Amino acid sequence: MKKEIIINVENTEKRFALLEDGVLEEYYFERSHSKRLAGSICHGKVSKVVPGIQACFVNIGRRKNGFLHVSDMVDSPKAYAEVMGEELDVSTGPEPPVKKKIEELVHGGDDLLVQVVKDPIGSKGPRVTTNVSLPGRYLVLLPMAPRRGISRRIEDRSERERLRKILDSLPIPDSMGVIMRTFAQGGTKKSFLRDLRLLVYLWRRIAKSYKETVKPACLHEETDIVKRFLRDAMSETIQKVVVDSKSEYKELKRFVHSSLPKCSTEIEFYRKKVPIFEAYGLEKEIEKAFRSKVWLKCGGYLVIEKSEALVSIDVNTGRNVGEDDAEGTILATNIEAAREIARQLRLRNMGGIIVIDFIDMRTKTNRKMVYDELRRSLKRDKARTYLLPISELGLLEMTRQRDKESLGEALFGKCPYCEGTGDVKLAETVSIEIQRDLRRIGSGRKNVDVKVYAHPTVVERLKTGDAGAIEKIAKPSKINVQLLSVSDYHLEQWNCYVDEQSRVRE
Repeated sequence: MKKEIIINVENTEKRFALLEDGVLEEYYFERSHSKRLAGSICHGKVSKVVPGIQACFVNIGRRKNGFLHVSDMVDSPKAYAEVMGEELDVSTGPEPPVKKKIEELVHGGDDLLVQVVKDPIGSKGPRVTTNVSLPGRYLVLLPMAPRRGISRRIEDRSERERLRKILDSLPIPDSMGVIMRTFAQGGTKKSFLRDLRLLVYLWRRIAKSYKETVKPACLHEETDIVKRFLRDAMSETIQKVVVDSKSEYKELKRFVHSSLPKCSTEIEFYRKKVPIFEAYGLEKEIEKAFRSKVWLKCGGYLVIEKSEALVSIDVNTGRNVGEDDAEGTILATNIEAAREIARQLRLRNMGGIIVIDFIDMRTKTNRKMVYDELRRSLKRDKARTYLLPISELGLLEMTRQRDKESLGEALFGKCPYCEGTGDVKLAETVSIEIQRDLRRIGSGRKNVDVKVYAHPTVVERLKTGDAGAIEKIAKPSKINVQLLSVSDYHLEQWNCYVDEQSRVRE
């Protein structure tokens, strides 16, 4: 399978796409004025403690305070005390967990070293933790949690045993821990030592800055989106990286040479006049990621709808009518849908509760086949997922980790016309609302002028189809109704003004 990364660099935005055999699998972007917060390490001050939800709000120098739950407090109180500058004997072994209440751990005005683990989403501020971690190429350093482990995605037992022996021999400082990442597979002790030294050096710089600062401030930011992705995802499976910026091309070459010396991936500078995303057909593919209907190759389709509480995905046979075997057609459609759903969740970065309505299948065997296919397809997803078996109604419930806004939320705001509902009132509905208001006016006043301002479509309805209804309302009260079109009004907007000074001539 040929994998390529395509990078587009503009003045205010960086975009990159991961292609597999020319198919868009992942898409990310970052804007200069709204960089990703997740991963940043900050000197924070506790602004408010809320015992009722066992959490506190932490000022990290941003517009919104960070949210810190008691479960996200540091594993090792001794290690945290060390960062605070206290002299303590620190054990290298894990400490037994001590369950304490948030009001016993922090108070308003306290200083805290925190790391952002989830970007702000909608009206919610960023989520923070005192369990700081620093990711490298092969290792993740846990400066205040003396734990050691190996990524679960490394499944080979002999490789895990080899890595365990290397991990036990690494000179990890007391009170710190290390997790070996998936990319550690096949790595050498020399590479791990280099990674460890860099991470420990970085941590000591951060700890020093923390002690020297007095105000809420960011002490460390994650690298930009391109380098972060290359560090986390670059491997021998990525054949080529194509970038359309000369300066970014040079920077990437330096970064790969210094941070990923064994990487054989080709870095290529794109020189053609046609915009790079246009040349690779990505603009149309990205546009499709915002549509609710997604067609499958077999002729079936998905309908993806997002609400405040969950994401619903409906699977339909569509044009895939099959031949004689209806159950076989349904099974084939559901299996293809399972693969495409996994891709769409990654591409759109949809998270939270997800309910998938597969086409009803008669047998448990077929339901399990579709469930297994979806689970296999989700294995490559970096976000954590949890699935429940398909019910007899054909419904599958799952969750997907949500650490930032979805692609749609990041690029679109609520429609000022419908305020996010996706629906607007019919002209007939608005006309009836206006008639009710005119009836109310006529019940309390006589012989007055009433000016009705409304959208041209509504005014046209009032003058034609509902003209008789307006006359029946106006005649008993002897009110004079003037219908005035306002092109700037949206369909649901209207106003009725009563001119008390102007009387209707009898």
